[in-house]
Formats: sequence, structure tokens, C-alpha cells
Amino acid sequence: MRPSYGHVEVLEWLKAHMDQFVHLAPNAFRVTVTTATTPQNGVSFLASAVHFGLDAMDAWYLRHSLPTDVGLVAAKAQVTKEILLSAIAVQARTTIGTLADNDTHLVHVGELLRDAAIRKDVHVALIRGNDAGLLARWEAAFDELDFVPAVLEECGRAGRVDLLQRARNQGIRLGAHVLAAASSHGSIEVLRWWAMMRFPSKLTRNHHRIFASRM
Repeated sequence: MRPSYGHVEVLEWLKAHMDQFVHLAPNAFRVTVTTATTPQNGVSFLASAVHFGLDAMDAWYLRHSLPTDVGLVAAKAQVTKEILLSAIAVQARTTIGTLADNDTHLVHVGELLRDAAIRKDVHVALIRGNDAGLLARWEAAFDELDFVPAVLEECGRAGRVDLLQRARNQGIRLGAHVLAAASSHGSIEVLRWWAMMRFPSKLTRNHHRIFASRM
């Protein structure tokens, strides 16, 4: 296992003096951290953290330097899945939206969303934004998603109506296993939503009985 140094004092100093290091290797990092208004000079500790094995560094950087409206924008398509997932874990509400907004990342959206869907701290319903272009790209990305049964079941357990609704809107069949998972874990929101959507034709009498008992 690679060492994790956790030199917070050093990181604080580096963060405070980032401008002085931009000229040293402007293209050496594969990830650019940006805000809605001002790019932070194209420098990110994320790529170097993964490369050198500073396991806590990427999470520290996101936690201490990124406001809520910040996501990751890749400078190149070579950005690793591990970096993106660590970003999602810390900035769950915005990272996926930024990824989808950047055409470079559309290829990653499917697998990232599958991973994110089972993380209890991820809220993917951020696509309610006003950016029509972003929404259009999201719709295109969802067309390519493969919502495997295990993910849908986990959404049912966690009460993730937002993901289930979008899956249904994209023509993805929601089988009885999702309702069964929601029922067994008391996900009332999912059960009520399911009732409004009218039950799938293949539900058994047992599923109807479980639903009635939960309601």
C-alpha cells in the first residue's frame, strides 16, 4: 500500500501559494479545478495525489477548497475514474453535473452514475437546473446508461425516486424486484411513486399485498 502523508500544514501553504507554481508545469496535471466564474489557474492536486499515493490528499483538497458550485472539468480525457469518484464522494451535488456539461466526460457518465447511484451521499437530481444545453446533454447521456437491476434495487432500498423516475422516463423497464426492494426496506416514497405510476403488469399478488401493508 502506498503511504498517506496527510501533511495538512503543507497543503494549506500550497493552497495559499498556488499562483506561484502555475508557470512550473501548467500541463503536468490532467484535471482542472474551476468555479463558475474564475478558474484556479489550471492546477489540481487530485491527479498528483492519485499518482503519488497521497490517499487523503484528493479528499482534503476538495473538502477545503471547493465551494458548493464547483465541479471538476477535465483538461484531457485521460482523467482517471478514481479521481472522479473521489470528487463525487465529496462534492456529490455538483460534480456529476459538471462532468455531464463537459463533452469530454460524456463517455464516463454512464459508469460514474452507476457507481454514484449506490452511494447514499449522492444526489443526482441536480439536473433540474436552468441550463437547457446541460439538460440536453444529460438526456443524451441517459440514453446510453445501462441501469442494471442491482442499481435499481439499491435505488429502491434508498428511496431514490429521482433516479427511478429518470430511468422510467428513458424507457428503462422497472421490474418487480425494485418494488420488492423498496417494500422490504420501507421506502415509502418509492412505493407511493410506484402507485402513481400504476403497477407494472408483472407484479405478483404478493407484491400488491406487501405494498398495501406498507402504505
